[in-house]
Amino acid sequence: MATLTFLSKEFTNPFTESQFATFLAIADTLVPALSPAEIERIKEERLPRLCSSDWNKISPFLTTAASQHPDYALYLAYYFAHHVAPPDTKRIGSLLDTLDGGLYTYIFCGTTVRFRELSREQREQIMQGWKNAYLSVFKGLFDFLKAITMFVYLRTSPELFEALGYPRVDPRKLGAQELAARNLPKFTFETFGGAEEVEMETDVVIVGSGSGGQVVAAKLAGRGLKVLVLDKGCFFPQEELPKKEVEASSTMFENGGGTTTVDGLGTIVSASTWGGGSTVNFGVSLQLPRKVRMEWSEKFGLGFAETDAFQQCLNRVCERMGVSTENVRHNFANQVLVDGARKLGYNAVTLPRNAGGKEHYCGYCLHGCNSGEKHGGTITWLHDAQTAGARFVQSCAVQKVVIENGVARGVEAIVDGKTKLIIKAKKVVLSAGTIHTPCILQRSGVKNPNIGKNLKIHPVIGFTGTWDNTEIKPWEGGIMTALVTDFDNLDGKGYGAKIMAVTLHPGFAWGFMPWESAAAWRAHALSFPQSTTLIAIGRDRDSSGTVNWDATAAVPRLTYNLQPFDRQSMIESLIGCAELMVASGVDEIVPPVRGWRSYRVDKQTPQNGGGTADPRFKAYVAELRSIGLQSSYASAHPMGTCAMGAGPQNSVVDCKGAVWGVEALHIADASVLPSPTGVNPMITTMAMADWIAERILEDML
Repeated sequence: MATLTFLSKEFTNPFTESQFATFLAIADTLVPALSPAEIERIKEERLPRLCSSDWNKISPFLTTAASQHPDYALYLAYYFAHHVAPPDTKRIGSLLDTLDGGLYTYIFCGTTVRFRELSREQREQIMQGWKNAYLSVFKGLFDFLKAITMFVYLRTSPELFEALGYPRVDPRKLGAQELAARNLPKFTFETFGGAEEVEMETDVVIVGSGSGGQVVAAKLAGRGLKVLVLDKGCFFPQEELPKKEVEASSTMFENGGGTTTVDGLGTIVSASTWGGGSTVNFGVSLQLPRKVRMEWSEKFGLGFAETDAFQQCLNRVCERMGVSTENVRHNFANQVLVDGARKLGYNAVTLPRNAGGKEHYCGYCLHGCNSGEKHGGTITWLHDAQTAGARFVQSCAVQKVVIENGVARGVEAIVDGKTKLIIKAKKVVLSAGTIHTPCILQRSGVKNPNIGKNLKIHPVIGFTGTWDNTEIKPWEGGIMTALVTDFDNLDGKGYGAKIMAVTLHPGFAWGFMPWESAAAWRAHALSFPQSTTLIAIGRDRDSSGTVNWDATAAVPRLTYNLQPFDRQSMIESLIGCAELMVASGVDEIVPPVRGWRSYRVDKQTPQNGGGTADPRFKAYVAELRSIGLQSSYASAHPMGTCAMGAGPQNSVVDCKGAVWGVEALHIADASVLPSPTGVNPMITTMAMADWIAERILEDML
């Protein structure tokens, strides 16, 4: 019985019957029902390491193929119907057709028989061949099929959740009565009764309610200006949060969970909900480092970045957000980071969070904060804006800025997919984010070759460790509370990578885990409740990308190229992750990097004192360096596609956030950051928005 009740939108499966049958056969190859012999091997080899040996819960997980539960097929079809552009879905359908028998099937599979009609063993052998092929086309095919299969399966399989003991709903979730006592903000949104077209007038229209837009809205409304905030996402009250992972992916994140780069290697995770990233981020609240401020001033002409006035912007933001390091309680993974650093002589620091000094020991906040203890935009700036008289429109997709004779006059948008909304305004502020702000400019006819260039992302790759017979529950506790800084300045100019620990849920984490065979993947998945993941977050020095609007598919297209220095800094930081876990007593480390093997710590016969001093571990580290980094990567920090600078020849906006060549048009979001911040960009984005809002006020009042 299907249980995805949140799928309220009607949809039609975009694939033909034969295409979808092939898609399901692929899923059942990667995640099949295992044979009795495979199950017995897991029982003998893996079960003794597990802290939970409830075979009544584990057995259904091993004997149920991915597609056997109706939620898998339902969500797979829904995902492509709602989150993938029709031209892209059509290309994927054509790819599936090549596996439907005949000459093309022979090229891909070495047989003319339909892929779905082959035995499970034959199908697995074919997919292993794709994975290990020399030609990138086959590797790319495997990576895509594995990624989409795991994305859906890890969010929808009840057998998986039972086997892992994973509660899809936060057990600490507050009820309606407790929430009512907290008197958390509620929001009122404009409604249009299904009208075909509506016109509105305002002093300032702000496109986007994320970290930039919310600050601008609060400051301008607070000074008496009429402010209208538009967002394509929707507001969810605290009693509906946190959502289950599958529902949060579909309703609170861009593209159902992530936007993929054109080459398929990068996945950019960004919010699409009321409050933007501040609603679903991890709460890390770091100020812009000194080296970056100097770089912005000296290299990009942003002299204000070194001033006390800008520091006051940072201070105001942190004060309103309740940023503090008080009462931070590390969960298992973050304690591993701290303990490992102490043993190795690395520098570990406690991260400031926007929790108002409360413990906030919550691992589900990336699906929305139920308690309101995380002081995101809905608790702070947007509440301030509404109190000051700002008006809001949700489910509102802005099509373009209306520009007449070089002056921005307002915007045109579509509300709820049906009502055309025409806004007339004295000022337009784009805060739609690093991906969508440049696309709006491109759709609006703004001419500047720098629009959409200079994409920086803070690339992320993780390293997972498993601990025998140790119940960790990696989805519990403070999401991200500690940081190791020893690898973040590898060139002496502030570029490298930081190491952090992160609270994880199955779909967000385990999709990146390596797949060597179906049985091996199943066996390893059982260790998820006993795992920790440390991540390397790079400050991309030489690597960059682009964002451009694809008018045919009506979607943004992203490119990104990871360059040698940044690859090497990620390698060194990932090795640091391995060292930290081994120093803290991990039993096995598992890297999600192509060509990197797992390493099991020999605690029975340690050499040279064991741990990181063991010659076998040193040889393993040398092996990783020699292989290099050929891996997919993730990111939650896209920046820079409408960079701020001293002139239009190398930037999109000036030091006031005003778009070069267009009057009355400003940008206030992470897209204006000229180089990567090296820390979570939320506080910096808010401070830049505070700075830009002050410049707008100087112009309007």
